[in-house]
Formats: sequence, structure tokens, C-alpha cells
Amino acid sequence: MGDIVSVEPSEIEVGEVCACCGKSSVSVSGYINSSENGTLAAYVVHWTSGHITDEGAVFDIILGQWGKDSSSEDRVAASLSYSLQETGPTFVVINSSTRPVGQSELVCRALDRKDIIGKQIAKRVFFFCDLILSADQRLTELLGDWKVNPPVV
Repeated sequence: MGDIVSVEPSEIEVGEVCACCGKSSVSVSGYINSSENGTLAAYVVHWTSGHITDEGAVFDIILGQWGKDSSSEDRVAASLSYSLQETGPTFVVINSSTRPVGQSELVCRALDRKDIIGKQIAKRVFFFCDLILSADQRLTELLGDWKVNPPVV
């Protein structure tokens, strides 16, 4: 049997209320796990409810080794801006050094666009984002009327 990669949702946080509309910001977090290799990444997705079409969301991902024999030296941060276009969901790599995840003590390095675009790690980052979007049921608001199938491993 092959490696099975899955999403494990963890926390949800409803935060600040938008001054213009009264809607709340939302953050959900979780893990991406491999049946053969344990935890591959952790993630946080942040958006303001009701503002997906005009403001989108941000996906922050911490990639690398997890567990008792690992440290921040084994992990890096990546961030992507999410928007829902007429053609469907879209991700764009942004500089994680400008995000809280890039300052986290859980990572040794914050990856910026230049560190991801055109590099081998890009495949993994986009795969993880597609997997999170398709598998974490708390993100259904981000999809609007679109249906997204899980990516193939």
C-alpha cells in the first residue's frame, strides 16, 4: 500500500470583528500527515468571513520535520495568498518573512517568493495548499460555488 497523505484539522479561532461590516476574522489550523513519514507540515488559514471575493485569504504553511527528534532548524515557512477568481481558486506565493509565521520560533527560515517560484519546493507547497483547500471542511466558504477535488499524490 502506498503513502497516504491526509489533513488533520486542529483549532479554529474567531477573531476581530470587521469595522465596516461586522463580520469576524477566522483562522483555522491543522497538520498534513503522511502514513509513512508522520507529520509533513502544519498550516494556518486566515480570512474575514464574507470578504472572500474582495480580500481572499492567506495560507501559512510550516514545512519540514516534526516530532521529538526535530527542532526549528528542520522547518521553513511558506505563505500564499488565496483568491477566488471567475476561473476558480487561485494561489500566489507571497513573502512569508512579512507574515507572523515567518517570525515564528517554530521555523529556522521564512521563505520568500524567490525561494519558492521555479524551485522544487514549489510543487510541495502548491500540493499542500490544494490538499488543505479540498480536505479541510472548515474552508468551504473559501470555495464559493466551486468544488475542488483532492490533488493526486
